[in-house]
Amino acid sequence: MIREPGNLLPSQTVLPGGTDRWQEISYDAFFCVSIYLSSLHMYADR
Repeated sequence: MIREPGNLLPSQTVLPGGTDRWQEISYDAFFCVSIYLSSLHMYADR
């Protein structure tokens, strides 16, 4: 996803279901991946 330097603020005006929605999805995906990796580390420590 290509973003202009001026569009990094979450308060920027975007189309409904546009950039903000994709930002939410990417945050959720990152959150899930981090939990998955931490669980892998827990299993590896056993």
